Amino acid sequence: MNLPADENGLYAFVMFGMLLYLVAHYIARRIKTGRFSTKSGGFPITSVFDSATFSTSVLLLVGIVEPKVLELIGNTKPFLIIAGIAGVAYSVHALVPKDD
Repeated sequence: MNLPADENGLYAFVMFGMLLYLVAHYIARRIKTGRFSTKSGGFPITSVFDSATFSTSVLLLVGIVEPKVLELIGNTKPFLIIAGIAGVAYSVHALVPKDD
């Protein structure tokens, strides 16, 4: 796998990571439930958000060991906003007891 060397490569890396995640998600869903869609036949839009989070997180981890990638990423504020909101939402959701 080639690391991104310019801005176009950076976006291609993110797109490829998102597509890879979505394919894995649908294969896992198909194996587990026998279908690709949700019970209501809809599209699980959260999987697109999850794929963007996965791809960007991988890119940031690569940036830790490869300074050129981190330099290409530049400002991580958009990712930090998404990660922060997701973290707060998850924590608030975890406060509600589940019917286990």
